[in-house]
Order: sequence, then structure tokens, then C-alpha cells
Amino acid sequence: MNKLLASLATFGMLFGAFAPTTAMAQNRDDQRSARQEMAAGNVMSLRQISRIVVPRIERQERGYRLIASEWDEVARAYRLKFSRDGHVIWVDVDARNARILRIQR
Repeated sequence: MNKLLASLATFGMLFGAFAPTTAMAQNRDDQRSARQEMAAGNVMSLRQISRIVVPRIERQERGYRLIASEWDEVARAYRLKFSRDGHVIWVDVDARNARILRIQR
């Protein structure tokens, strides 16, 4: 039993050490991809998208605030995460024109 617990603890420490590195690398790749698309004039910046979309969502979904965003390179879309009192909604936005594609509760 002690060997099993020790093995699980070791696995947990190793996994914990590598998981943030992978997530951070993915975030850097996403940011690089989004910057390249913006530089090419293919998409709007997250700041531009936020200026357009966030007020609409805050009016429509009272009390929700933007807390995070993700870039989807294939769809050329941002996924915005809004939260209020522990409830979360995801808003997918076309980065080419700031059109709201989907709101997921």
C-alpha cells in the first residue's frame, strides 16, 4: 500500500511539473498565431473585439464580467469567458468581424 501511495505521489509531482509548462507553451503559440493574423490584417485584436463585444454581453447578461480569453487559430475566433457568482458563460466571437457566433451557458 505504501509503495502504491509513493508511486502515485511521484506521478503526481512529475505530472504537475510538466503540465504548466505545456499549458504555457500552448498559450505562447496561441498568442504568436493571433499576432501573426493581426499583422497580416486577417483579424481584429482582442482589445478591439473586447471593446465591441464586452459591452453587449454585459448589457445582455447583467453582472457577468470578462475573466479570460482563448484564441482558436483554425476558426480565427476568440472564446471569451464571462463569470458571475460562480456561473460561467462562454462567448465565441469571429475575430474577423467581431460577430458573436455562439453563447454557451
